[in-house]
Amino acid sequence: MTSSGLALIIDDLSELIALDKALREAKFSDAPEDPAVAASPIVASLSRRVDDAIGSRVPGHSKTMVEPGRREWIVSLRTAIGMVHWSTWSTDKQAQVAVDLLSPYGVSEENLALFLSQVDAARQDG
Repeated sequence: MTSSGLALIIDDLSELIALDKALREAKFSDAPEDPAVAASPIVASLSRRVDDAIGSRVPGHSKTMVEPGRREWIVSLRTAIGMVHWSTWSTDKQAQVAVDLLSPYGVSEENLALFLSQVDAARQDG
């Protein structure tokens, strides 16, 4: 329970999986109604927590790693490229935003560096 007294308990695995799908669809929509959802660190945290909860209930479940070229990568890349303040942020801040954009998927250090370089290249070209 949070300090505000609010709590959400989901005991049904089907409901948890449905919530996971809804969060992923909201984060990685090709035509989002609210683009801020994809970049929200709160939504990223919720998405990771839901994925972790599924992992704790499904034997053999492991975090899926995102790869270049996947829909989630492309949508996240497009979102990062369009972020107004991106170029004013430190590399650490850019990396954290990229991880949040790609969440709940995991990203290797190598692919994170690739993602950041693709954002920078596209912003220089644009």
